[in-house]
Amino acid sequence: MRRKNFLQRIRELGNLTPSESKVEAFFESNYPLTAFETITSVSKKAGVGTATVGRFLKRLGYKGFPEFMQEVRKDVVNRLESPIDRYSVRKNQVLDGKSDYFAQHMNYALKNIEETYTRMRPQDFKDAAKLMATCEGSLYIMGASTSQSLAQFFYLLAKYLRKRVYLLDANLSTIKHHLVDVSSKDVLLAIYYSRFSSQTTKVIQWFGKKNCPIILLSDKEITPISDLVHIQLYARSEGPPLFNSRIASMLVLESLLVAMAPHLESQLYKRFEIFEELREEFSTFARWPQSSSKNNSHPKTEGGHRKDQSR
Repeated sequence: MRRKNFLQRIRELGNLTPSESKVEAFFESNYPLTAFETITSVSKKAGVGTATVGRFLKRLGYKGFPEFMQEVRKDVVNRLESPIDRYSVRKNQVLDGKSDYFAQHMNYALKNIEETYTRMRPQDFKDAAKLMATCEGSLYIMGASTSQSLAQFFYLLAKYLRKRVYLLDANLSTIKHHLVDVSSKDVLLAIYYSRFSSQTTKVIQWFGKKNCPIILLSDKEITPISDLVHIQLYARSEGPPLFNSRIASMLVLESLLVAMAPHLESQLYKRFEIFEELREEFSTFARWPQSSSKNNSHPKTEGGHRKDQSR
């Protein structure tokens, strides 16, 4: 809900009772911090009863307090998740021209890792790793925008571990070709950050229709598709201006790969052997120069003495 729309609704009410005026004044002076209030706290701070708050919101066109709060929270998310808006708000607090930018970013990263560890349910993590390793069907991985890079990373390493791993890109013109064979035996790992990609949302909904187990990695514990998810893993992504940090997400993904490996040892060694063979076949890595360090030494004169390079 945008502030302008909120004010317009109030203006359309016409005359307000004294109690309603108190509620209106509270919302005006505290918006958008009202996203963190309850109907009880609003009534206490406005000095009115909860019934008055409820009636006021219904006059504005809301079915009740929950619907009103949902719209307020959406507005807060939209305001804070734009990188340039976040930069404008925080730059004076964090960047002063004399700051140790690397130390500041490391501080954010450490806090993200610590909170991710604290809020991660160990059993959910274990279940997610086992499900991705042992599902009878295929493992699909999806992410959009910055999440696509994380999905690409996880996909490349998961291919070392098991068969039938597929990366879904965010190209809507071709993605249907990759989804046509999805069945209930498959598993989806979706990397899904606010402001929540519409492409990833549609893919998750498709897997939901196919009754597939869905594993979600997100920086929010409540998302637009949380009701479709079987296992949700949290990775905090708070960052300094200009962009959020994905360091905790990378740590979770790396840990999932490690946790998947014990379930796949029967095929693990053979797959690594094949990958090594393919590396040789395609000359994947650069070779070290054949010349020795002696040949790279300074040129010498006929008498064995080094030439004076300064001349």
